[in-house]
Amino acid sequence: MTPEIATIFGCPFCGFRVSGIEKACPRCGREFSEGIEFECPFCGSPVKPTDGSCPACEVQFHRIAAQAGEQLLDKAVTKIAEELDELTELDGKPTKCPSCSELLETPGAPCKKCEERRIEEADAEEQSATDYVDAELF
Repeated sequence: MTPEIATIFGCPFCGFRVSGIEKACPRCGREFSEGIEFECPFCGSPVKPTDGSCPACEVQFHRIAAQAGEQLLDKAVTKIAEELDELTELDGKPTKCPSCSELLETPGAPCKKCEERRIEEADAEEQSATDYVDAELF
């Protein structure tokens, strides 16, 4: 899988976020000539995408790119979690346990969390009964 390139620079024509390696802006369609300068993602000063930092504000582009990637990942994970939270059925089968609301591994399958709890409770009841019988016999 190819790593995603951060789109941190602003198109000098429309401000749309670009990586600086495109031949043209995906939004406005204007072509980027060789040596074109983009907007610094922090202060808006003209910069070349090959520069390591902005000459005006001295922000380091690799740090912004890393932070942008982390923020995008956080947003994506949050959105997926929210969508899963809202999903209660898939093909007519429940996606969450009706007892504990745990997400089911397979829609309609028994809840492993509740099954484990039932087994623990049964084991505890069996142990309690064994302890009672042992106490009565001795």
